Parts: sequence; structure tokens; C-alpha cells
Amino acid sequence: MFGVFGFALGTASGGIITRRFRLNGRCAALFVFVVSTINLCLFAAKIFLGCQSVVNTIGLTGMATNFNYTVPCNADCGCESAPLFPVCNSKGYAYYSPCHAGCREVIVNSADAYHLEFASCDCSPGEVLKKELCNDDCKMMIIVFFICVIVGAFVAGNGLVPGMLILLSCAWSIHSPRHFEMIYTSYCGVIYTSGWRSVPPAHRSISLGLQGFLVSLLATLPSPLLWGAIFDSACLVWNQTCSSASGSCAIYDPVALRIRTHVMYVAIRSSAVLIDLYVVYHASNINILEEEEEPDNVERRESLTLEPLPNTL
Repeated sequence: MFGVFGFALGTASGGIITRRFRLNGRCAALFVFVVSTINLCLFAAKIFLGCQSVVNTIGLTGMATNFNYTVPCNADCGCESAPLFPVCNSKGYAYYSPCHAGCREVIVNSADAYHLEFASCDCSPGEVLKKELCNDDCKMMIIVFFICVIVGAFVAGNGLVPGMLILLSCAWSIHSPRHFEMIYTSYCGVIYTSGWRSVPPAHRSISLGLQGFLVSLLATLPSPLLWGAIFDSACLVWNQTCSSASGSCAIYDPVALRIRTHVMYVAIRSSAVLIDLYVVYHASNINILEEEEEPDNVERRESLTLEPLPNTL
């Protein structure tokens, strides 16, 4: 939601900048390249925005015991299939779940599950365990993270309008020797429009079908598999279902997950930035403001007067 808000503001800002400074041809392409590079750098910087949450603490504790959270004080509780529900004692020590803390009593102070209290805990005698006692230093880092998301989305949105105008201007010039409009995929949301304008009317239906097939084959289908594999590779503890099969991931390796997801995005985004640079090199003859200059031409045509032909008969 925060990214969408920033991107919307950036789109409006990019349109105003394009019109105010009359960005045309290579200037517009260079503007797109600059904002794409800034967005790439902002996203790459988020690799270093890490924090230590209570779930991360439980994961680090489990690494020392090969993720076996069964200890003598909870050995008789049968907690192997207990879901992750962190609770802490007054000293801030985190347990995987109330079951792993050996708790035998639940105190319901509110209908909200996050305000439950647990007592008679064999692993922490004489104390009442609850989620609110867990130390979490991620609150400030989350604010910084979302600020980076909003700023990055705003910067990226600034390049949408000039990028679309460049793409549509290239698609309009079908006979241009440089047909790089189908290569310029940084803003592929308008690739269907460019394809519609770049082919003869008789071939437009098959052109749109082919484009949809390629987008599905190269992006829509492999994308969930790729990102799912990246997330699964960083999983430390899997939830167990009633059939003893692996369910969803309970605890991730935060450092590995943060680095792998951001590096993958940076790699994909870097290819788009390289394409932006290619467009800058070939964009000298592109006129994206041609349609705005047409009213002047109309006025000049209206000022012309017709003179009668001389009578030569």
C-alpha cells in the first residue's frame, strides 16, 4: 500500500516534470535512466536494513540444538507439532510456544489471541509468560524500511510517464530503422499498446495473443516458482501438519532471506537499467512532444487563405 501511494505521487510528478521542462528524445530517456538508477540504489541499500525480532531470536537459539526445542522441562508435553507462538518471561527469554515453555494454564484477559497469558510453566516456574514481554528492536527499523519503500516507489514513478511516451513514440514510427520498442521493457505495462500500434491491423489479434503468451511464459508462470524457491531456501523450521507432512515455514533465516530476495530483485532491475541505457543511446531522433506541437500547426494552417486560380481560358 505504501509503495502504491509513493508510485502514484511519482507518476504525477513525472508527468509534471516532463511537461514543465519539455523533456524530449534523449533528455527524456536520460531522465528515465537516472530515476531507474536511483531506485535501484535505494532498493540495494535495503539489504543492510536488518533487525533482531523475537522470531529471529528463537531461530538463533534453535541453531545451537539443531532446531530441537525439546528440553527436560517440556519433554512430556509432546510439543513436536506445536505451532509457532512466541512467549517470553519477565527477563525477555523467548520460547517457541507456550507448550515449549511447559505451561499448563491459560489466562484469558481478552478475546485477542495476542493478549493471552500463560502460567504454571515448568520451564519458567513462578512466572506468567506472555507475548508483550518479548524484546523486539524492529519497530524503528520497520519505519526506516517503509520510508525507503515510499521514496523508492516515488522515484520509480517519476520515470513512468516519459518511459511510456518514449515507448509509444517508437511504436508510432513503424518504419524507423531502430525497432527497439519491443526491447524497451522497463515499463512493460504499455507493451500491449505499443504492439497494437506497431503491427498492421490484420495481424493485431495474433500479435496481442503472442505477447500475452510470452508474458505468461517468461514472467507470470516462473515468477512464483522462482520467489517461492528463494523463500523456501531460507527456511529454518517447517510447521508440521497432522499427517506429519511439512506445512508452511515457521522460522526463516532473516539474513539469508533478506540478502537473497534483494539480490534477485537488484539483478532483475539492473537488466532494466541497462536497457534504459541502450534507449538513451538510440533516442536522439525520438520526438515525444510532437502531439503537443500539433495545435500550432493547426493555427498556421487556419491562417492560410485560398486565392482564386487565374482564368487562363
